[in-house]
Amino acid sequence: MADAHKNFAYSTVATAPSPPDTGTSLVVTGGQGTVFPTPPFNVSIWPAGVQPLTTNAEIVTVTNISTDTLTITRLQESTSVRSILVGDQIAATVTAKTLTDIESYQQVSSSIAEVDTLTIVAGRQYITVGDLTILGAIVNAGGIGIL
Repeated sequence: MADAHKNFAYSTVATAPSPPDTGTSLVVTGGQGTVFPTPPFNVSIWPAGVQPLTTNAEIVTVTNISTDTLTITRLQESTSVRSILVGDQIAATVTAKTLTDIESYQQVSSSIAEVDTLTIVAGRQYITVGDLTILGAIVNAGGIGIL
């Protein structure tokens, strides 16, 4: 599933995870939990005053937000664990997953464009793409869904 998005989803860590290298929740600056998109989505976390690099940043998945507390899953997208500290920067950045989500959607959209036939027989919908026939398909502008 593709991550949700929101522009300028950035804050700093007000309360670090405990312990800082394995904890699964953190608190962002007061009132800024709302600047982030609806979970799940990935964020980058890195020290204040520097650019995020593979040597100093960790990508985590935010699985829940309660006010300003973010529940996280560590070590995402092949990043290394780091100690997350008060004052660290946290942002919903463009990551490799963001780009592969787009690429996957493009591939599905291309496949939809290649639909050979859509047949409705006795109230049942059949879609045929090449040698594949799917019973109970919903076809709309958003894609193909299987019932």
